[in-house]
Amino acid sequence: IWEKGDKMAFLPLLLKGALLYKGAQWTYKTIDAFIGRHYEPAIGSILYCNLGLACEHTGVYIGNDRIVHLNGNGIVEIVSPKEFCNRLNGLNPVFTIFCIIDDSGRAITDVKCAERALSMVGSKKKYNVVWNNCHNFTAYCVTGTDSFCNSCTELYMIKKKKYRRIHWRPSNL
Repeated sequence: IWEKGDKMAFLPLLLKGALLYKGAQWTYKTIDAFIGRHYEPAIGSILYCNLGLACEHTGVYIGNDRIVHLNGNGIVEIVSPKEFCNRLNGLNPVFTIFCIIDDSGRAITDVKCAERALSMVGSKKKYNVVWNNCHNFTAYCVTGTDSFCNSCTELYMIKKKKYRRIHWRPSNL
């Protein structure tokens, strides 16, 4: 029933729907960060912060308010929560770091994940915003294997496969 030109006309609507969905998720998480409960991350917890409305930045919590992440220059480093959120040359309007919790409200701990993250500190990777980014680094820390993962959603699915029912919730960092 669709004509060739109709399919092309549908693409802007699909993109608009995706942006509305992402915007709705961001709004929900922002409201939750203001009025919801904040959780203490555990050693090896996966963390993320928003980068504007469209992207996320991820890393691994190692305790004492320290996070291991892959920065935009391809260097694996230990940073504070403030440094973790300071993306986009300081233009990122972030105020909340999220962590993964289980159904009982406990942050998921993964000591092996933290150990892998710490073993990479100081190393340099060929950073690419799509193909070799912070999500790939964090996925490696979770699984111990190199696997393609270029979004927070894919990282969530890797964790969900390993731990079953999990939820992103605001942390107290």
